[in-house]
Amino acid sequence: MKQNTTTNLTSQTIGLDLGDKRSVAVVLAPSGEVLEELKLQTTRASLDSAFGARPACRIAIEVGTHSAWIAEQLAGYGHEVLVANPRKVHLIGRSR
Repeated sequence: MKQNTTTNLTSQTIGLDLGDKRSVAVVLAPSGEVLEELKLQTTRASLDSAFGARPACRIAIEVGTHSAWIAEQLAGYGHEVLVANPRKVHLIGRSR
């Protein structure tokens, strides 16, 4: 497993919406512009194909059934993985 270091991250951020069978990833530029949208199966092989060779970047996912094993797999490729609890995101946004 690769060590994750934020100093080697690309400037892209990926939002990954996880589903039981299919997931959708949206790649964003620093400006917020959508660069790419990926539709993939929620399997280890599909994640490997989509993210294994991609330069290290920040990937945000919601906490859920698959988030633990997916976060571990993505971090193994060198990505910084942020797991957000959607019930607490509004609290974070409202805090100072």
